[in-house]
Formats: sequence, C-alpha cells, structure tokens
Amino acid sequence: MIDLIPTKLTFGKDISKIEFTEENVHKTFKKKIEYDKTIIFLKLFKYTDCVPQIINKNDKTHIITMTNCGDLLSLYNLPNNWKEQLYSIRDHFIKHNLYILDLRFLPYTPYVINNICTKNNKIYIVDVTMYRERSKLYINYKINFLILKISLYLYFINSKLILYFFHIILEIYRLLEDFLEIVFLRDVSLIEELKNIIGYFN
Repeated sequence: MIDLIPTKLTFGKDISKIEFTEENVHKTFKKKIEYDKTIIFLKLFKYTDCVPQIINKNDKTHIITMTNCGDLLSLYNLPNNWKEQLYSIRDHFIKHNLYILDLRFLPYTPYVINNICTKNNKIYIVDVTMYRERSKLYINYKINFLILKISLYLYFINSKLILYFFHIILEIYRLLEDFLEIVFLRDVSLIEELKNIIGYFN
C-alpha cells in the first residue's frame, strides 16, 4: 500500500541505496555523473542555508554522507514562514541561473512535496541531481506556481475529494508542461522522466 504522507523516500532514479541516521544521510549513487553533479551543486550552494552539508564523500563507491535535513515537507509540517523560505531559495537559484526540475508534489499524493525537507522549522532542498540552467523568468514562474499549489492545497486540506481533484488536474497540466519543456529545451530525457514517474509506484 502506498503511503500518502511519507516522511522519507528510500529510492530515487539516481540512487541505489539511502541510509538514514539521526544526524546524517548516506546516499549511494548509481552513476558517477549523478554523484559528481550532486557534489558540484552542494559545493556551489555551500554557503547558503538551504541545502545539506557534505560530511564525507567517496569517489570510488560514489557514496556521499550529508547532514540529515529532517522529514519531507508536507501540508502538515510547513513552517510558519514557508513562503519566505521558498522565496529565499528562489533567490539563490536566480543568482546561479539554476533550477532543480523535480521540486514538486509527489505524483500520487497532494500532501507531500518531493525533494524538499524540513527540520526545526527550516526548509532544505535535499535531492539536487536534476538541475539545469534556467532563466530568472523560468525560476520565478516555477517557485510562484509551487507556492500557489501549496496555498490551494492547504485551503482544501479538509476536503479530500476536492483536494485530489485539483491535484489530478494540476498533475496533468504539469505533465503537459514537462513534455513541452522536453521538446523545446531538449536538456531532459523523456525516457528518464518516465522512469522517474514510474519509480514512485514501484
């Protein structure tokens, strides 16, 4: 049975193994390129307060040990200033002209946002592999749309049927949007994106 409000994900299209301790997370990457990309991004954002810090890395085994940033962000554990924190993350993205393409609600649940965690009322981006160069306009649109979705879902949090109706509609919209992005920007593989979606249900 699928957990509609998971606090952690123990799988990923680029991860072969994830181990959690109270203080740290150990990620074993399937491919060196994903391992390298994660290190590059985390080093680039090292002096921000919105990503985990690298504790240790092993270039041979492709294992990164990083700080544990808590539970997946959901409608039930949003910090009071969640909007301000997302805007701050947006500003860091704009500064580097980068965006993580899979910052979004999990496809099967309107309660949990993928790749974002919270700990001690602080929001962190925790899975950074799928980043691409993007414009300020693009980044603003994506973060604003995510904030709009969270606000909408919060409004209907006690009306399950309505909540799922909006989630299904907005997921269809997202898939169409992603398809257009794949066609016109050509820096995301359609096959990889389909694998990513299917992976949530395995």
